[in-house]
Amino acid sequence: MMVHIDPSVRLKVDLDASNDNRVELEGGGDLSMKYTPQGDLTLTGRYTLSGGLMKYALPVIAAKEFAIDNGSYVEWTGNVMNPMLSISASEQVKATVVDGEQNRLVTFEAIIRIQNTLTRPDISFDLSAPNDMVVQNQLATFSQEERTRQALNLLIYNTYTAPGAAKSGSGGSM
Repeated sequence: MMVHIDPSVRLKVDLDASNDNRVELEGGGDLSMKYTPQGDLTLTGRYTLSGGLMKYALPVIAAKEFAIDNGSYVEWTGNVMNPMLSISASEQVKATVVDGEQNRLVTFEAIIRIQNTLTRPDISFDLSAPNDMVVQNQLATFSQEERTRQALNLLIYNTYTAPGAAKSGSGGSM
């Protein structure tokens, strides 16, 4: 059976009974489902996301609402219960950055990426400052591990703690 999902379709999945953790997806694609006489069910195709949100509370992080990036996708290659994930989402967080004698408010993008299969997801965090080239250039010199640490500092403590720039955040999430 061929299934066409119009790109304007919205799908909401509650991950808990309180609706605090949820995923809302917008996107579409073409899927092929096969059900054999032996009872095997397979699904192939890609569901490409054009938007949506992911609201999730990690054990040490209060619930955050990440906007899903256009072009993220879920792809099935057989096993209905174990699709391949390639999802990137971001949340804007403001924090004060110390630059010499000056303090300035910088808008960061805390990014979460979910890759690999549903049963073995690789979850990583990253950080960018697209509107502040000084901080963006500094982030570009950091290792992936350091950018992950900085992203988690922003999400947990609302603080950017790079060398020479440690001041508590202000303004919270946007």
